[in-house]
Amino acid sequence: MRRILFSVAVVLLGSGVAFSQGVEQRHPIKDRDSFEFTTLEREQPILDSFARGLLLEGGRKGYILVYAGRISCEGEAKRVIELIEEHMADRHGLERGRIVGMNGGYRERTTYEMWSVPKGEAGPIPTPTVDPSEVKFLRPNNPRCKYLRTSRGRKRRS
Repeated sequence: MRRILFSVAVVLLGSGVAFSQGVEQRHPIKDRDSFEFTTLEREQPILDSFARGLLLEGGRKGYILVYAGRISCEGEAKRVIELIEEHMADRHGLERGRIVGMNGGYRERTTYEMWSVPKGEAGPIPTPTVDPSEVKFLRPNNPRCKYLRTSRGRKRRS
């Protein structure tokens, strides 16, 4: 009798492990792509593709982690987030709640990561690689800083 109970217990434990592994495999993996940010106009095809993917998969949330560069403008990550969020909302009609912009700190160059996360799962955690004390800020009249100050990233006509 003990042998039978032991055998049943082993089978049940084994199937429980197999079931839990099967559940883990069914959850979609978080997808991440990383790009160096240049201008909104140059990034549009990438952002448009990401937005279309989110629209097709209604159960996902998009996270945009932006890292300012070792050499950057004051508030650069924040402004890049604003530009991307505005683009996603205006051009694709994505509600602000479907796109979450996060300041990730600093990396060697201004980059952004796009994460497609299943509904209900935790968002990504930033992974900066440059200490804030090592960052050199450009003068406000630098062309890059002017680009980030203008509406929607476009140069204003005089």
